[in-house]
Amino acid sequence: MMKVHYINLLRFPSKSGTFTNHKYHSCIRQHSFYEICFCFKGTFDLVTDNRKYEIQAEMCYILSSGLKHAEITETNKKSIILFIGLGGFNKNFFHNRLIMKDNADDIKEICINIINEKEINQTNNTIIPHEIKRIFYLMKRHQLNINSDYQKTLKINNYNIPLWIQKNIDEWKRYINTNYNKTDIKIAESPNVFNMSFRYFEKYFKILECMTCSEYLNQARVNNAKHLLLNSDLTMHEIARQTGFKSSNYFIRKFKKLSGVTPKRYRITTELKYD
Repeated sequence: MMKVHYINLLRFPSKSGTFTNHKYHSCIRQHSFYEICFCFKGTFDLVTDNRKYEIQAEMCYILSSGLKHAEITETNKKSIILFIGLGGFNKNFFHNRLIMKDNADDIKEICINIINEKEINQTNNTIIPHEIKRIFYLMKRHQLNINSDYQKTLKINNYNIPLWIQKNIDEWKRYINTNYNKTDIKIAESPNVFNMSFRYFEKYFKILECMTCSEYLNQARVNNAKHLLLNSDLTMHEIARQTGFKSSNYFIRKFKKLSGVTPKRYRITTELKYD
């Protein structure tokens, strides 16, 4: 069973490390579980296995259990990183001890949801385990895509998923990400263009994305609504209309379910936290 050991949003340099020659060194750490890390802001060096990796904003990485590691940065450089300790997964879930992904915009949205759920809406933590699991499977899929040993078949949860199905799913996602603002999208009919039944299509979609097709559409709409909330002065009614929701009430309800906070509160708190 999955166990969340901690969810910490930290700023480097911090008081817990040491300072020498204008450099900050964090404490050397080693865990008996996986650690997910996402860099929101700044740049620093991750040191592990006698190797140094440059971590930049929008990067996500996962450290396997038993891997000693530390962070080093210039004392005048500020970084904001989310750390999640996660147990309950097989130690061989990933084929490498360190998994990294650049430009992880999809994971950034999930991390913001987790932070908001933990810090703003502490009375209801039902979203967190599901969102953390999504990060794990997105990173797993990323690893398989860059590993030449898995070019013909993806293997996830003991399912063998042919590459042509994965390509159809990617094409469907591009369609949704382009047409999310249309209120007349019919989820059950959209996979027909690939000569696949909806039931068959969604079976594999849920394995790869850890959510249903309908949930993916709503998440795409909410993600774009977040962009409008932070980059425009549009009203809730206008944002709902531009992101494909049929009413502002339905938009607010879905937004709170997926993000843990109302759109209005998200607009206020996120601007304060990440600006």
